[in-house]
Amino acid sequence: MNGAAWKRQRGAALVVGLVLMLILTILGVSGMNTATLELTMAANAQAGQLAFQAAESGIEMALAHPVTTNVADSRATHSFADGSVRVDTELRCVDITRVPAGEHSEDPNARALHFEVTAVGRGPRNAVSRLTQGFYVVVPATALPDLDADGPDPDGPAAGECLVDTACPGLGCIANHEAWLPARTYWRQDEIDD
Repeated sequence: MNGAAWKRQRGAALVVGLVLMLILTILGVSGMNTATLELTMAANAQAGQLAFQAAESGIEMALAHPVTTNVADSRATHSFADGSVRVDTELRCVDITRVPAGEHSEDPNARALHFEVTAVGRGPRNAVSRLTQGFYVVVPATALPDLDADGPDPDGPAAGECLVDTACPGLGCIANHEAWLPARTYWRQDEIDD
């Protein structure tokens, strides 16, 4: 190689090196952005799962002790761990019917007291999950207002023991009867609008 050709190529290595460095920098920044986005997505998914599990826990707590107050509607709030996850539950009485097919369904002295519990779990990163569980409990007919249209049940509760002008009585009127377990009916995960 003569001296003139050598002088023409002296800056080419620097230009090629700078172009390669620019390409590597772009690839590195793009990779970091992708990793950051995936980390954010994973954190959001984890927060959503925490909110969902908090809502499930709220439903299970309500089902564990469905009769704890003297009112047919009750609300509770529970916090978990460091307080970043919490659940708000609402238990409400929906209806009184004869017992659906299954255990006690043939017993004329049994009634089904239907409830619905809604739990809203809230987690970090503003994650929210709302679950609803329907269930009923079997109670003695004598603990509830008369369901028949032919007048008051003479074997029903004493005057003032239960609220007879509402679809569901105060829970205090069945609190003294033997313990019973809830039978689950429907379950749904609600869409969150807020």
